[in-house]
Amino acid sequence: MAKRFRAPRDLTVVAIPIYFGTIAVEHLWLRRRAARQGGTAGDYERSDTIASLSMGVGSLVVPLVTARLLRPFTPGRGRLGKAVIGVAAAAAALTTVADVVVRRLDEDPPPEASPSASTTGRDVARKVAAVGGVTTVVCGGVAMATFWSSRTALERFWRRRFLPSLGTGPLALAAAVAGWDFIYYWNHRFMHQSRYMWALHVVHHSSEHYNLSTALRQPVADSLNVAVPYGALCLVGIPPDLVMRARDLNLLYQYWIHTETIGRLGPAEAVLNTPSHHRVHHGSNRLYLDRNHGSIL
Repeated sequence: MAKRFRAPRDLTVVAIPIYFGTIAVEHLWLRRRAARQGGTAGDYERSDTIASLSMGVGSLVVPLVTARLLRPFTPGRGRLGKAVIGVAAAAAALTTVADVVVRRLDEDPPPEASPSASTTGRDVARKVAAVGGVTTVVCGGVAMATFWSSRTALERFWRRRFLPSLGTGPLALAAAVAGWDFIYYWNHRFMHQSRYMWALHVVHHSSEHYNLSTALRQPVADSLNVAVPYGALCLVGIPPDLVMRARDLNLLYQYWIHTETIGRLGPAEAVLNTPSHHRVHHGSNRLYLDRNHGSIL
């Protein structure tokens, strides 16, 4: 019987005291600088910081709850999988019909009908289309995300690997980190180009202040994400525990680059994703929108 994969301790959770400690230090430093030189976009604002910290905690807790809640709706595995697909399909069909009715009434209202009757029919059709559209997106999104998650689990890819294990040494870890960074780049780029994925990622860009607390402003609905699977690294012999460790290291690295306190870093700018690079990524200048999607590199 194959041994079930157990994820290693999450280093991003272990580092929570470091997050709060460095945020406090940056806040004090920025406050003293503001007293001397005036405020900047990196200064902390109470409600904004509370929102960022709340999202950070929520991004850790909510997935633990939703994973259990959504499991029965997983197509092919959960007892309600077929039902959620059926509801999504029926809602999509109903929405399409209602939308066609609205368009025809708008373009060519029936002459024998009174204006009030035509308006009532149009309003009903619009309400049906609105409710049906939301139902389609929610049920379809749940079905798609849960199915994708179940089919791209680390242990599933590991059992189907086509290269032997690389082991757990430094070179294997380096390969895992580089591989995670490569996949992250494309997933992050898709998040900025796909409306569905942007709807999940936009919360990270919702703050008007740019400081270390912004790094913790993460989506709580990440369970609904459909992305290039990081588990694909297992196919080339990278063990699942190293894939998870690469995740931790990538996320820890990304934390410190969310700041205006650190300036340019000389030669490192040519190789690494630095705070100055990531400030461009979070900027609002149209010339630089949707740039620098990397994690470490």
